[in-house]
Amino acid sequence: MKKPLLFFIFSILLFSCSSKKKRSVLKKVEKKDDYFISTKVKKIKKFNPYSLKNLNFKKYKNKRYEKENDYYKHSISNSNIVGKESLDLYTYSEKMKTLGEIKEPIAVAANYCYLNRIDQGLDVLDKIYFSYKLQSKYWNQMAVCYYLKGDYRKADIYFNKSLSLNKNFVPSINNLGVLYNKRKFYQRAFETFNKSSKTNSFSVTPILNKAQLLLKFNLYQAACPVFETLHKEDSFNKDIGHGLGTCYLLKGEYSKSLAIYRDLKINLKDDEIPYVHYLVALKLMGRYNEIKTLISNVKANFRSKYARRIFDFARSR
Repeated sequence: MKKPLLFFIFSILLFSCSSKKKRSVLKKVEKKDDYFISTKVKKIKKFNPYSLKNLNFKKYKNKRYEKENDYYKHSISNSNIVGKESLDLYTYSEKMKTLGEIKEPIAVAANYCYLNRIDQGLDVLDKIYFSYKLQSKYWNQMAVCYYLKGDYRKADIYFNKSLSLNKNFVPSINNLGVLYNKRKFYQRAFETFNKSSKTNSFSVTPILNKAQLLLKFNLYQAACPVFETLHKEDSFNKDIGHGLGTCYLLKGEYSKSLAIYRDLKINLKDDEIPYVHYLVALKLMGRYNEIKTLISNVKANFRSKYARRIFDFARSR
C-alpha cells in the first residue's frame, strides 16, 4: 500500500515541477516577443496588417499604353538632334528655364534629377507609378535618376525593366550603353551602341556615343568621319563640336580645330575639357595673347586631373 501511495505523491511533484518550467519558458518567449512589438503600440493593440482600417483600397487609373507615344514629348532643346535620346546634354540654365514650363510628370521628374534634386524626381515617379508602370519611358527615367545618383546597380535593373516591356526602346538601349561605358565595360558599351543604332537607323545618339568611345581609345581615323557627318547636321551641339575639334587636334589640323571651338558657346564650369582643348588649339597656333585674355579672370578649379594638366600645358610658354 505504501509503494502506490509514494508513487502517486512523486508523480504529483514531478508534474508540478514540469509545469513551473513550462511557465518560465513561456514567460521567456513572451519577453522575446516584446522586442517585435513597437514601444509606441500597447501590447493589447498589436498592429494587424489585415485589418480593414490599415488597408488602402484607393483605385488608380492605369494610363493606357500607346506605343507611338512612348517617348519624351518635351525635349529641353528642340534644335538638339540628340535631345530626345540622351542621358544629359543640357546646361543648368536650360534645365531651370524649363522646370516651370513642363507639365508632363516624367519630364518634370527628369528635370529634378538633372538638377541634382534626385529625391524630388523619384518622389514624382513614385506618385505616378500606377498610371505609368506599363510604359518603357517610365522605367527608363527611373533608371536615369539612379544613374545620376551614382547607384549604377539599380540603374542597370531599371533599364532592363524598361527593355522587358519594349525590347526595341532605343533610349534605354542607348542609356544602357552609357552605363556600361561609365562602369568601364567598354566592349559591352560599344556592342550596345551598335544594337541601338541598328534598332533605329534614324537614332543619332548611339552613333555619337560610338564615335566618342572610338576617340577615347585614340581611334580618331574611324571617329572623325562620323563627327564630320554629325556636325553638318547640328553645328551647335557641344558634344559633336568638341568631338570634331579634338579630332582635328589629333590630326594636326589646328586651324580647323580652332574654328570649331570658337563657334561653340563654351562655359568653363560646364565644359572644362572642351575649354582646355580650345586653349591647346590656340597655343598650337601661337595665339598666346588670346590665351592670356581668356584665362586672366578665370578661377580654374577643375574637377578632373586631366583638365588641370592640359590647362597647365596650354598656359605655359
